[in-house]
Amino acid sequence: MQLHFRALSGTGPRIRVIRNDKLRMYVGTSYFFEYELSGVQLEEMYTHRNSTYLTFTWFIKEHSELSSTTYYQPAFNDLRDFRIATDFNLTFEITKHFAFGIAGSLLYDTRQPVDVPNLIYRMEQRLVYNF
Repeated sequence: MQLHFRALSGTGPRIRVIRNDKLRMYVGTSYFFEYELSGVQLEEMYTHRNSTYLTFTWFIKEHSELSSTTYYQPAFNDLRDFRIATDFNLTFEITKHFAFGIAGSLLYDTRQPVDVPNLIYRMEQRLVYNF
């Protein structure tokens, strides 16, 4: 089975924890509604979830920074059905116009469609040109 389509819609507050020259950090929580279409027979699933997250940007030096957001997303009707996801980006400025970056993401989902692994990850290197 494959996941053909996933759509999310939701809202919630975000609170600033720290904001200074070196670090910005926020926490948030929200409700969201999820629609998924998966499988050979295009099965539809509707789920109500909470999404609690922590996001930060650390300005390591004048020309480098690390940013990350991590989410915990349990279903309201079954707390054993949850996702943990994180995205990160590490960037180093090489020159005024060029930067090098490493980015990645990780998703652990306890209820993936059949034949979709519970753990999915991605890593990439980036060469960025700024106009």
